[in-house]
Amino acid sequence: MKVLREITEWATDIQPNHVYLVEGDKIAAYQPHGTGAVVHFEHRARLDRARRRFVEEPLDAALWGVSVKQPAHIVTVAGSKGSTYEVNLQEGSCTCAGYQFRGRCKHITIAEGVAV
Repeated sequence: MKVLREITEWATDIQPNHVYLVEGDKIAAYQPHGTGAVVHFEHRARLDRARRRFVEEPLDAALWGVSVKQPAHIVTVAGSKGSTYEVNLQEGSCTCAGYQFRGRCKHITIAEGVAV
């Protein structure tokens, strides 16, 4: 699960930006206007990202009312520019763009040191 804050600049005030809790491409919950009470969906809807912009934010499990347990082989590593990435030690993979492009990155080396 991850948290996406919408940062789309709309030409109208009618469409507000919200903060979404998503799993894959489905919305599990949202926070209207990024403040106030979190609304959970009984039936998850697809998040349409067409012509919209989002930034990922850290997951605050207490705010969203979720329990997140990572398997032991998944390690979260902080990137040099403030982002966090998940390293799968079993697969030797990382969620960063560098790994997706080159097939290797420094986060795996960092995670291996943390897991020892």
